[in-house]
Amino acid sequence: MPLDAVRSGRSPKEKPWDELNAEQKKVEIRAMEIYAAMIEEMDRHTGRLIDFLESQGKLDNTLVIFLSDNGPEGHDLDETWPMEAFPEIRKTIDASHDFSYEAMGRKGSYVLYGPNWANAGSPAFRLHKGFPTEGGTRVAAFVRFPNEFAHSAVTDDFVFIADVTPTILDLAGIEHPGTTYQGREIEPMTGRSIAPLLRGEGGNDTGRVTGMELLGKRAIRVGIWKLVHMPSPWGNGEWQLFNLKRDPGETTDLSAKLPDQVAALRASWESYAEENNVIIPDWVSGY
Repeated sequence: MPLDAVRSGRSPKEKPWDELNAEQKKVEIRAMEIYAAMIEEMDRHTGRLIDFLESQGKLDNTLVIFLSDNGPEGHDLDETWPMEAFPEIRKTIDASHDFSYEAMGRKGSYVLYGPNWANAGSPAFRLHKGFPTEGGTRVAAFVRFPNEFAHSAVTDDFVFIADVTPTILDLAGIEHPGTTYQGREIEPMTGRSIAPLLRGEGGNDTGRVTGMELLGKRAIRVGIWKLVHMPSPWGNGEWQLFNLKRDPGETTDLSAKLPDQVAALRASWESYAEENNVIIPDWVSGY
């Protein structure tokens, strides 16, 4: 992340800390305490697995890939389970959970840490989980495999979740069966192995087209260029163009200045949507 990156601003439901009252601050603090405890437990049990592999002499010959599947969760209950969209689920949640401060983190509670902490967890990027923006899709990750990769390095090359499977198969020396397996049709892989990147042999992003759609919100990326379409209040209801190399926070829409770039990326989106049978819903979920 560039040190001079512009902060992407706040999500529509976020409030600055100084604008919260004492009761709201108390709830926010407890929510982060619960989240921190969850992270500590995940860290502890991941450590137990690592310790076991090391005790068996298998750690250095084990491929470890650690990543999140999305940016920080930043929704509230009304966005996650809106009554108008999920009436029966929402009625069940409301009736069977204790939402009081005293119950937070205990059995029977239902806690979301919300947009304020989501922004704090990824402050330089736009929005959070559920959005095709960088705040919803860009995450930290690491790969460890000492028997295969002797060096250590930090890279900002673009890697997509679809790259995980072909990377594992590549490192294991297994050839993907293609479009059929044991007489059944299967979907071909869309990712690519990042083993060359991990060996320090070069990047992984040249010319690749990466599309995404999340509950009606969509984006297409080619190299440093990204085209994003989101309705109000998250976007403007039009395609917005961003240069991720200069503006990873997606703060400056370049669509008016670069219409040819927009047209090229929109064509890439249409091809991606057709190839993957993307269906845009007639309503867009806040989640």
